[in-house]
This record gives sequence, structure tokens and C-alpha cells, in this order.
Amino acid sequence: MTNALKTLAYIIMVLGVLSGILIGLMGGNFWMFLLYAGGSVIGCLPWFVMVEISEKIDRLSEQLSRIERSQSRTAAGQSDNPVSNSKLQLGAVSASPSVGSKWTCPECEQVNPSSQRTCKSCGYTR
Repeated sequence: MTNALKTLAYIIMVLGVLSGILIGLMGGNFWMFLLYAGGSVIGCLPWFVMVEISEKIDRLSEQLSRIERSQSRTAAGQSDNPVSNSKLQLGAVSASPSVGSKWTCPECEQVNPSSQRTCKSCGYTR
């Protein structure tokens, strides 16, 4: 949907600029050209902003759903076996990253530096 809105905004903007050129050429008035062409560009700016905001909302909702899935998997794994829970917790403490080490994202398999708390590729938080 956002690509369709972007395409429509570009079409309207191009048509506005072309109509400004035609009106400016037919009327012989440069200011009329600037008025129509500039007005069409400025009129399309809210569309571009709206599309960018909706794309960012989509990306954030995808990241949130990944985090929720990860947390639900972790919670399900921890509630099943209390003995393995203590082993997991001990393993987490002993496997703390050292300087210069790397970690692999469980969601997208991206290798990240240990200093980074979120995945560079998908935004997964470790």
C-alpha cells in the first residue's frame, strides 16, 4: 500500500510540474510556472511524509512481533523444566560475552559484535 501511495504522489507531482510548465509557456509567465510547479511539489510533501511514517510503523511492529515471539519461546522453555532453568541461567552468566567476541542473532543468523545489544540486521534484542 505504501508503494502505491508513493507512486501516486510522484505521478501527481510530475503532472503538477508539467502543467506548470505548460501554463507558464502558454501564458509566457515564469511566475505562473513557479506557482503551479512549486504548489504541486509542496502539495505532495505530506503524502511522502505519511508514507515514510507508515513504513517506519510497519518496521517497528515487525520488530515488536519478533521480540514477542522470542519472549514467548523463552518463557515456554523456562516454564517446562525448572532444572534446565537453573542450567540456562548459569549458562547465561558463564557465557557472558568477552571483549572482542561476537554473537549470532537467533532470528536472522547475523553475526554481531559483542558490544552491540541489538542485531544490525533485524533489530532483535539479546
